[in-house]
Amino acid sequence: MLLQKQGFLSFDDPLSKFLPDFPNGDRIKISHLLTHSAGIAEFYALPEYEELKAKSMTLSDWIALLKTKPLDFGPGRQSSYSNSGYALLAFIIEKVSGKSYEVFLRERILAPLKMENTGTWDDARVIVNRASGYDPGLTEPD
Repeated sequence: MLLQKQGFLSFDDPLSKFLPDFPNGDRIKISHLLTHSAGIAEFYALPEYEELKAKSMTLSDWIALLKTKPLDFGPGRQSSYSNSGYALLAFIIEKVSGKSYEVFLRERILAPLKMENTGTWDDARVIVNRASGYDPGLTEPD
C-alpha cells in the first residue's frame, strides 16, 4: 500500500514488470497476489517441500522453484490462500524499495509504530520471547 501511494507500483502491474521471466507473469497482477487469486502453486503443498524445508533456501531459490510449477488455476478465476504469493510480494517490495523485506518492514512500518518486538522469521537469530506458530506435527515435552 505504501509503495502504491508513493507511485512506485500499481496493483494493476503485472508480475512480469518485476520478474520478466516468470511464467504467466504477464497475466498475474499484484492484485491477484494480494487477494490469493494468482493461481501460483503453494510451496508448502509442493511434494519437494518436506525435503527442501530443512535446507537453507533464499527467496530467489523459492522463486526459481515456483517458476517450474504450473498454475493451479488461471489468475483471477478463483481464490486459494498462497504463501507463495506473499513471497513474490516480498520480492517486489525488495526490488522497488531497494531494501530487504525485513529492513523495509522495520523502517517503514514497525519502527514508526514503535513495534520493537515484532519482525520477520529468522531461524538463525535467537529472539527473546519469540512466539512460535502451532505445528501439529510436534508433540508437547514430557
